[in-house]
Amino acid sequence: MINPSEFIHPEDSAALQQLESIPGFPALVKKVLALGLEQMHYNNMI
Repeated sequence: MINPSEFIHPEDSAALQQLESIPGFPALVKKVLALGLEQMHYNNMI
């Protein structure tokens, strides 16, 4: 199995760590994805 961290650019790793350090941000992102808002946005762009 491929580890997702193998696809993260080293410079993006620092930015990802900063985002994950924001209290509640990871939970917010998971909730947005669970609600399907990303998919709705994609469908509106087509």
